[in-house]
Amino acid sequence: MKKLIRITAWILFFTVISLTFVIPKTSSAKIDKESGYKAVLSIWQIDSFEGGKGSRASFLKRVSTSFSKKYKGVLTLVTSHTVNSAKKALEEGASPDIISVGAVGLDFSTYQKEVGNLAVEGGGILGKERYFVPWAKSGYFKIKKGNGEKVIVSEGNYNSGAIALALSNLTFKSYKLLNTIDAFNEFLISKDATLIGTMRDVVRLSNKNIECEIEVLGNFNDLYQYALITSKNSVYYSRLFIDYLLSSKVQKTLTEISLLSVSERGLYPDIIAFATLEKTKTTYTVSPFLDVNTIEKLKELAKEVLNGVKEKEELIKHL
Repeated sequence: MKKLIRITAWILFFTVISLTFVIPKTSSAKIDKESGYKAVLSIWQIDSFEGGKGSRASFLKRVSTSFSKKYKGVLTLVTSHTVNSAKKALEEGASPDIISVGAVGLDFSTYQKEVGNLAVEGGGILGKERYFVPWAKSGYFKIKKGNGEKVIVSEGNYNSGAIALALSNLTFKSYKLLNTIDAFNEFLISKDATLIGTMRDVVRLSNKNIECEIEVLGNFNDLYQYALITSKNSVYYSRLFIDYLLSSKVQKTLTEISLLSVSERGLYPDIIAFATLEKTKTTYTVSPFLDVNTIEKLKELAKEVLNGVKEKEELIKHL
């Protein structure tokens, strides 16, 4: 009898121990399944040219929130960078999933993935595959006040109003090349001036209720905001996000930041200059694959064309 009691006790002991290990496993699996976690996408917004208004990083955060509601379990983290801070972070080993950037001369080739979406305009195609896809754009304008005698050209760190002017049908005896802020301010205080500026300048002038004659310079545009994939583990969800960014639903909301869509038209029926630019086909752009030294050489070549030293065709060959 005592032997039977001992055997029964051992059986009960091992039964309790077994349940102790089995039950948590079942509960844990249920929790993981219910949470539906899939991925966290790290998205960098690198500002390299003046937009229309507001923040592109904030816009991407709004898009990200909507995306996460649509694709349950895919979370996003948007970080704002300058070109220099992004370059430093990459050199230190940071590895975002998606980068939003203009043509700034940064080399992403070692970890860049094919992104799809060949149909939209802009650069970024290598062979038959696309590695940079534009998701928004600005553009260049000739903005005239008074008789427009003084010509001011707005030049960004990585974009060039000089190239836009050199490839236009406009000719001027002289011009003044200034950075984006100084160019706008000088135009503002001048009674008779012409500014080769961007959508950002048109928005600034509109906010100040300053009336000007505005003409689209659509032959050249290097003001594209590109998206690219640099993900190591979430390429599938990164492509889903970029497809969502290019969807009609999201593209139609670019009016929030006064930028143009790369696929939708008719977003600005009440702003003639923007509506005209929407309909204008861009012939030339700067490739986002170019290094920063080559971009600088293009800007210098544009000045030589404007100064009559080189022919326009010489510049076109490099675009």
